[in-house]
Amino acid sequence: MRPVTARVLQALAKAHWAAVPMPASPLPDPMNVLPAQHAAPRGLRNLRHLRHLRHLRHVLLALCLVAAAGTAGAQVQPDPPSAEDLPEPVRQALQAQGLPPEALSLVVQRREGGPPRVRWRADEPGVPGSTVKALTTLVALDHLGPAHRWTTDFLAATPAQDGVLRGLQVRGEGDPDFTAERLQSALRELRAQGVHTLQGEVVLDRRAFDPVRPDLGAPAFDESPDAYYNVVPDALLLNGNLLFLQLRSDGLRVQAAVVTPAAAGLRVDASGMQLHDGPCAEWARGWQAPISEADPEGVVLRLRGRFPRDCSARAATSALERNAYWQVVMGGLWQELGGRWQARVMDGAVAADARVLVSRRSDALADVVRRVNKASDNAMARLLYLTLGAQWLAGAPGNTAAAAQAAVRDWLQRHGVPTDGIVLDNGSGLSRSERMSAMQLAAVLRAGVQGDWAPEFESSLPIVAVDGTARRRLRDTPAAGRARLKTGSLRDMNGVAGIVRDLARQEWIVVAWVNHPQAGRARPVIDALVDWVAGHPLRPAEAR
Repeated sequence: MRPVTARVLQALAKAHWAAVPMPASPLPDPMNVLPAQHAAPRGLRNLRHLRHLRHLRHVLLALCLVAAAGTAGAQVQPDPPSAEDLPEPVRQALQAQGLPPEALSLVVQRREGGPPRVRWRADEPGVPGSTVKALTTLVALDHLGPAHRWTTDFLAATPAQDGVLRGLQVRGEGDPDFTAERLQSALRELRAQGVHTLQGEVVLDRRAFDPVRPDLGAPAFDESPDAYYNVVPDALLLNGNLLFLQLRSDGLRVQAAVVTPAAAGLRVDASGMQLHDGPCAEWARGWQAPISEADPEGVVLRLRGRFPRDCSARAATSALERNAYWQVVMGGLWQELGGRWQARVMDGAVAADARVLVSRRSDALADVVRRVNKASDNAMARLLYLTLGAQWLAGAPGNTAAAAQAAVRDWLQRHGVPTDGIVLDNGSGLSRSERMSAMQLAAVLRAGVQGDWAPEFESSLPIVAVDGTARRRLRDTPAAGRARLKTGSLRDMNGVAGIVRDLARQEWIVVAWVNHPQAGRARPVIDALVDWVAGHPLRPAEAR
């Protein structure tokens, strides 16, 4: 039997009362049924009215018994949510963008908690995209502390002889921002120790994470495998594995050269690129991932795709194989410092008797978290996630990503966040398998803004119309400068999660996303919600 809702009971009661002949004097509220022994009220001249009241009492009692029996003891069910419950600007934006309300999930709740001001499909698990970085960075701040730093060591088992060092070893912990400049600084210190020639094998020890090379065999996430956002990091990710190229064309051919970082033994071959007459501003439409190949003189990077005639552009690619990248960049930087490079890079393990020659420490975690969230940096977020796994294992063997998931779930449980339906993948949001509900992410944010490291976390979120991935959103609106939002965008997802301050200076946790094949059209919907929260404070009557 279908549950009887409160609205059905009220409708039946009103229908029954409408059939009762009304006396000249007013009658009591029909929902306030008189007890059997109650005397007739003043003005009730016809005893039939009293009998109708008693009959109505019996009808309502019977309906309540039927409802209770039909739901096996369950409570009366609330009416299902309606799109009419959404703020008017959000409904209008959905309609204008041709998106169904069922694609939207959202919750708006006071920073300190309490009943949501607005919720819509808030308990439905969805793809959170990069908004999940808020969870990764909060757990990292709690588990590691804002002052945590990563160390990269340069070691050798035997000392240099007459300025020649044979067998340099490099051990990484997963520094999320180990740049070419940081590598150059370490090499400069080696030169200051009197080393002028590097020979033999340069061993890269990536064993801080298991597997040591998760990039090998990893399937492409989309059609741009060489894009930086698709980099699968390891414990010695150098400079994001990026090469920055300058491309120039005339009417006959394309020429390309590496701008940065320095790269010794690398040749860029652009002969495979086809010229066309399209606009230079749209050159990236014809770009295809280059191919990296071994060459008798080093490494060759073969460019592919189409490029406009009479055009100049700068491209970034991570297409070079990971060890080949270390080979050409380390060699190039060493030669820039006046050293002789006669070494070959390979994977391996640091020798037990190796001693540290040079160490480089990363920036503090609080600064890294800021870069992760402001720029929505996937590779850095994934390294935070893997670091959580390595800390969880504490030196014991095991898959690092699986251990990271255990660490995050432990944090969720300790902070009272329900974990039913949550699916974790890599901590960055670059995933189509991760799942979480808007209410769950709102609970994560509430735990974060009430935690010890709330200032560090909140300052890491992009400020609407000011910086980061939100710098071009909602300019000249009440939300400009008042909202701090982690953004998220995939082909079939668009959303935000963060804190919005309204015109009355009340702060609200806002989580909203659209999961839909046309999610690229969802940004006006999300912006309409943020603008509504910022520009429409609760009236005193609503606040009670």
